Amino acid sequence: MERVRKWLEDPAYDDGVRLYNEIGSNDFLKSIFRQGENEYNRKKLFDELYDLLPEKSEFSEIPEFPAPGKQNDFLLKKLRHDRQQVYRQIDANMFALRQARSDASRKEHAFQILRLQRKKQNILDDIDHLELHGTLPPATKKTEFTTPEIQRLYVQIWKVRKRLERTDLRNRDKSQKLLDDKLALLKKLREEANHV
Repeated sequence: MERVRKWLEDPAYDDGVRLYNEIGSNDFLKSIFRQGENEYNRKKLFDELYDLLPEKSEFSEIPEFPAPGKQNDFLLKKLRHDRQQVYRQIDANMFALRQARSDASRKEHAFQILRLQRKKQNILDDIDHLELHGTLPPATKKTEFTTPEIQRLYVQIWKVRKRLERTDLRNRDKSQKLLDDKLALLKKLREEANHV
């Protein structure tokens, strides 16, 4: 506990995280602390390490932590620059919308303004997250939509049947064999689905 006492006398966030990873027991808090330094994490880290001390009278109040580094200044400047560019584009499209003579060009400018508004909101959200947490929000993963195999088989069977209806089909035997194979596979998959 001497190491905890030394850390409480001169608290540095990164050293405290390493110390808590060694002697702390809460895995959830360990992962929270690794996400980066912010006001909540600093206070919580101090509280958790303070609770590990047997004698708590010396450290009655939380000391001031040094401010997080200026490592995100570049990102913040870039986001603010992007925001200004979007504002300029919105203004230009608003002016063009007022000057437009045809409905098609008005519609085009209106939709462009809506797209820019969404882009502006995303930039503002990123700025807020960066200022609050010190990092950009995690990128959203695009969900891949997978079609179940049975559904694909139905489509393939339908296409083969349509092909067999044609009179000018070159290789009718091959298509018929493909249809039979697909129907057999469909029957097998349906039986497996019923057993599950």
